[in-house]
Amino acid sequence: NPIVQPSPYIRGLEPFDPPNIYATPFDLFKYSNDKGAYFRQTYRSQALVYVAVELRLHPDDSPAPYAGYGWSMRPNHGPSGRWPVGQPNTQEGSRLAAKYVAGIKAAIMAMSHDYASMGFGEVVIATHNPHLIHIFEKLEEWKRWGWRSSGNPHSMEVGSKDLVVQLDEKLNMQRDKGVQITFWRIREMHNLAMHLTGRG
Repeated sequence: NPIVQPSPYIRGLEPFDPPNIYATPFDLFKYSNDKGAYFRQTYRSQALVYVAVELRLHPDDSPAPYAGYGWSMRPNHGPSGRWPVGQPNTQEGSRLAAKYVAGIKAAIMAMSHDYASMGFGEVVIATHNPHLIHIFEKLEEWKRWGWRSSGNPHSMEVGSKDLVVQLDEKLNMQRDKGVQITFWRIREMHNLAMHLTGRG
C-alpha cells in the first residue's frame, strides 16, 4: 500500500482586505444565478460566504437554550444547526462555549462545499463571530503546538479539539483544490445568514 503523506501546515489564514474600512459585503459582492453564489464583481473568481451564530437563551421553539448557527452562499440557501448551551446556562462560560462550538460547526459546513468546481479560486468567510475569527488567527500556531493553547507541552488542549482539527482538514481540502480562504469580520447587521440561526 502506498504511504499517504500528511498534509503540510496551511498558512495562517489571512484577513480579507477590503478596498476601504467602510466597505460592506453588499458593496463588493453580488449574487449571480450564473455563478450560483455571491461573487465579487471586479474579481469574478472570488466568492463570499456568510457564517452566523446567535445565542438563543429564551427560544420559543425549544425548551432549552441553544446557539443557532448557519452559513449561506446565496439567497434562500441555508444549511443550519443548533448546539445546546451547557448547564448551568446562566454562566457566561457556558454561553461562550456554545457560541465557540457553533461557530466551528458552521465553518466546517461552509468549507465542505466544492468551490473549485464552481470556478472560484478564493472564498471569503464573512462572520461577526469573534470566537471563529480567533480560531482562524490562531489555527497555525495551535497546529504547530500539537493542538495545545501554547508552546508549553503542559498547556491545555484547545477547546473542542476534534472539531478544530476537522475544520483544519476542510481548509486543507480547499487549499489542495487551489482555493484560497480568507476571513472578514463584519457587523452582525450585515450578516445575511443571521436568519438561519433559529432554524436548526
